[in-house]
Amino acid sequence: LHRLIRRQRQMCIRDRLYSALRLRPIALHELQPAVRAAKILDNARLASLPDSAADIRVHEWSSPFSGEDFLRFRASPAEIEWFLSESPSLKGKQAEPFQRKAEPSPSTPARRSGWPYDTLWFQSFMAEPGAPDWHRQPVDRGRRYEFRPKGRYLEAEVIVDDDNNLVYVTVVWS
Repeated sequence: LHRLIRRQRQMCIRDRLYSALRLRPIALHELQPAVRAAKILDNARLASLPDSAADIRVHEWSSPFSGEDFLRFRASPAEIEWFLSESPSLKGKQAEPFQRKAEPSPSTPARRSGWPYDTLWFQSFMAEPGAPDWHRQPVDRGRRYEFRPKGRYLEAEVIVDDDNNLVYVTVVWS
């Protein structure tokens, strides 16, 4: 390559490296699951993460017009109850309990069909197929809250897995 082209290429590489180094502390902070979770919870008008929250997982996707936010965390049963009671979007909402039942005969009509339930054989929570793998684990016994958050957010839900002390949050926006 001509020496001027090599020099230009070196400058481009240097500029990208300097830009990345300047932005890195901000980017790393924003990538932390607890920081991303706080943003999702705030947008959905839910309480902050409980102090004992662990195993925090966050997945966000978006297009120019819509997107979904997925959050999962583990907490003690007492702190899950605190989270639910302190969440403004859940005030006055009644939880819809569900529990895996014995497998009925194929002629038994489903109580509810479609997302987020797989009710042909039993009532159990099954997340949307586009959700990350960690958010698609079946929940056999728990509670479901469905609500409309503020602003551009279309719908949201909180699923509490009572057997494993997990909380799943899904927010759909447009």
